[in-house]
Amino acid sequence: MRPARNGAARMTSRSTDPLSSAAIAMVALSLRQPWAELVLRGVKTIETRTWKSSFLGEFYIHAAKQIDFDCCSRFGINPQTLVTGAIVGRATIVSRIDYVSEKMWRAGEKRHCVAEPLATQLKKVRYGYVLRDIVRLAAPVPCAGKLNFFPLPQNMLNVANAAVGKSAIKSAKSI
Repeated sequence: MRPARNGAARMTSRSTDPLSSAAIAMVALSLRQPWAELVLRGVKTIETRTWKSSFLGEFYIHAAKQIDFDCCSRFGINPQTLVTGAIVGRATIVSRIDYVSEKMWRAGEKRHCVAEPLATQLKKVRYGYVLRDIVRLAAPVPCAGKLNFFPLPQNMLNVANAAVGKSAIKSAKSI
C-alpha cells in the first residue's frame, strides 16, 4: 500500500484484500467502544488485531455498535456518553508491529492499552498498527460498520471529509 496523490491510501498488489481496487478513495476500520474513544483521546496509539495487513495510510475510525463495558470501567468511561454506529475520526497508520513474544507485548501495553497477557489473547502472533495524526470529527457521521478495512461510499466520504474540515481540534499529538 502506498499513498495516492490525493493523500488516500491504495493497494499496489492484486489480491483478495478488500482494498485491492485502485478506485478506493478512503477506507474505514471499526473499533468497539471505548477503544475508538481511547484512540481519539490519544491514549491508545496502537490498534491491535489478530490479522495482518500491509495497509499504511489514512483511514477513518468507525465506532462500532458494540461496547466493551469492562474496558469502560477500567478506563473510567461512562458507556452512555459513547458514540456508536458512526464514523468518529480519522488517523494514519504509519507502521505495523508483529508481537511475537510476551516481552514485546508488555513493552507496548501503554500504547495498545490491552492488559491481558498475549498468551491469553491468542496462541499466535498479534499485530499492532501504529497510529498518528489522529483527528476527531466535528460531528459523528452515522454509518454501518464492517469487518476489516472497508471502503466508504462516496456520499459517506463527502460527509466525513466535511466533518474533518470543520474539526479544528486534534485529539492526539503526532507521536
